[in-house]
Amino acid sequence: MIAKYNFLYVPTSYYDGGFDAMIGGEPGVAPYQTLIQAAGIRPVDDLYLMVSLNYISTSELQIHYEVARQNHAPSVASQPTTDCVMFPSGSSRSFSTQATEPDGEQILYRWAFGNGDSSTWMGPYNSGDTCMVSYQWTTPGQYDIKILTKDNYQASAAWSAPMTITVDCLCGDANNSATVNISDAVFLIAYIFAGGTAPGPCACSGTGNAQGDASGDGKINISDAVYLIAYIFAGGPPPHCE
Repeated sequence: MIAKYNFLYVPTSYYDGGFDAMIGGEPGVAPYQTLIQAAGIRPVDDLYLMVSLNYISTSELQIHYEVARQNHAPSVASQPTTDCVMFPSGSSRSFSTQATEPDGEQILYRWAFGNGDSSTWMGPYNSGDTCMVSYQWTTPGQYDIKILTKDNYQASAAWSAPMTITVDCLCGDANNSATVNISDAVFLIAYIFAGGTAPGPCACSGTGNAQGDASGDGKINISDAVYLIAYIFAGGPPPHCE
C-alpha cells in the first residue's frame, strides 16, 4: 500500500475521494494508513479527471486539474438546421445545432458531412448555446449531415438525427437518375397519364416536384415531356426549373 502510492514512504498529501484529506509531512505513516484503509473499505463514486499542462519555461510546468465525482454526457445534438437543403455544388452553406449539458459543463461538437469528411471538435460551447458551421460540397449528390457531442471529461452522446441535403439537383431529371435522357420524358408521361411516381424536388425547400418542370413554368404537364424530347433530339433549350 505504501510502496505503490508513496514512493518517498511518507506522503506529503492524501486524498480519499472528497471525504477527508491530510496535508503535511508527518514523520510516520500511521496517520495516513488509517485514512487509506478507511477509504479502501467503503464505496466511493467514480471520479472523472481532466488534466492540462502548461509549459511556462524549460524548468517550470504548470498543472491544472479538475475532478468530478459524477459525470453525465451532454444531450444528443438537435437535428441540424439550415436555410436551404438544395443548392448548387461549389457554394458554401451554414448549419446550426444545439445541445445541453446536465452537469453545467461545456460542450464540444463534431460535424460529419456525409461524404467521409468531418470537422475537428469545435468549442467548447456553454450548455444551450448554438454551434454553427459552414461547409462546401464540390460533388453533386445527397448527403446526410449529423453531429456528435461530448463534454470536457470525454463523455459522449449518440449521433444526432441526420439532415439530408441535395447538392446540384438536376432540372429535367424527372426520374432522379443523375442524367437527362428520354427515360425522363417517359417517366413524366407515366406520371401525368398513368398515375406513376411524381418527380422529386429541385428547390431550396426540398419539397415539391420541380425536378420534372423542364419548361420552368411552375407546372408539371405534357409540355415538359415535349420540352425534354425537343432538348434531347432536336437541340432545343436545356431544362430550367422555376
